[in-house]
Amino acid sequence: MEALAEAYLAIQDQGCHNLEWVTASPVLPQAVAALDLAARRGLRLPVVHNTSSYELIGTLRWLEGVVSVYLPDLKYGAGAPAEAWGGILSGAAYV
Repeated sequence: MEALAEAYLAIQDQGCHNLEWVTASPVLPQAVAALDLAARRGLRLPVVHNTSSYELIGTLRWLEGVVSVYLPDLKYGAGAPAEAWGGILSGAAYV
């Protein structure tokens, strides 16, 4: 956690405007623990969670007050829009 907390602080010192977690679901406990450590040392960056949209409701509730902005990916909707927007074959759509 120490090295990750230091990395968070370093990007803040370099002038970054936010801390963006991209598909961080497998490491969220570590990311949050490092964020807590870094916040106690002066980290003030908002957290952007760029997610693949597979988080459980419990995970999203756990992140309340931690994440400032969510960027969920919408895979595709019904078959016809998926085919039209994504150029994929019918029946291959998913959300």
